[in-house]
Amino acid sequence: MTRLIPTTVAAITLASGLALGAGPAFAQSAAPEVKLDNVVGRLVWRNAPGPVRVTIGEGAFKPKLSQSGGVSAIQGPDNIRLSQCSTRNNVTRLRINDRDIRLEELPEITVTAPAEARLVIDGGVLFGGGATLGAGDIGLSSCGDLRFDAVRARLDARVSGSGDLQIGPVGGPANLAVSGSGDIAIASIGAAAEISVSGSGDVAAGAIAGPAVLSVSGSGDVKVGEIRGRADLSVSGSGDIDFQKISGAADLSVSGSGDIAGGAILGPATFSVTGSGNIAAGSVTGAIDAVLNGSGEVDIAAG
Repeated sequence: MTRLIPTTVAAITLASGLALGAGPAFAQSAAPEVKLDNVVGRLVWRNAPGPVRVTIGEGAFKPKLSQSGGVSAIQGPDNIRLSQCSTRNNVTRLRINDRDIRLEELPEITVTAPAEARLVIDGGVLFGGGATLGAGDIGLSSCGDLRFDAVRARLDARVSGSGDLQIGPVGGPANLAVSGSGDIAIASIGAAAEISVSGSGDVAAGAIAGPAVLSVSGSGDVKVGEIRGRADLSVSGSGDIDFQKISGAADLSVSGSGDIAGGAILGPATFSVTGSGNIAAGSVTGAIDAVLNGSGEVDIAAG
């Protein structure tokens, strides 16, 4: 084992950055994008060739549908105030605008779209999900639970409330951010990734087929599989970063109480510890540079 303790100091140059009864049904000949703005409801996303088709069922806080310029826009009420969201014994209860609502009272929004269609979500309270998205720009600012089979291209996802997002493989790059207590789980990412956690929620992802920038400034954790490219990992909060392997150069820094831990680094590595947290790696095949000015340590199991 190679252990670098605080008395061992070597100058390094840090590098970072990444190039990175239902209501009426409406159909249109071409709708590559579906937008949900402040929508409260149960989403059912299905794949089928042909035009996008949207059906909105009856229920509390029923949204409105409009179509213009190739976009199907689903707009919820502007005055939504969520004060409670809890699940007990598989029963979800909400309190919206001082009114107790059960999940089954919300309208069911069924979207049937080709697998290349892009989904945009801006706020609201949504449960459900479904089949494959062409691309996604998903922002959850309240509670909810969304699950999708896959995303073919790029995914941008932000969780600033207690909502959870679970997606199968993402074929393109991904930008994931958690600033609330909710979680994001992705099976794999097919290109570069940027992941940040500034809240108490967690992000989990499988293999990342490109360079990655991972940062934790809150109490939540980031856990990923192999990073197939350069990796810039930083912890300035109490949360942790765990990685399976890095196939490329690595820049790891800890300035908080959280830790960075993982397996082999197949390339040169720079380490910086200025806090109480630790850095651990299974092995490093390239040159090692380190600056240790805090109480934390760097442990390398094999040189």
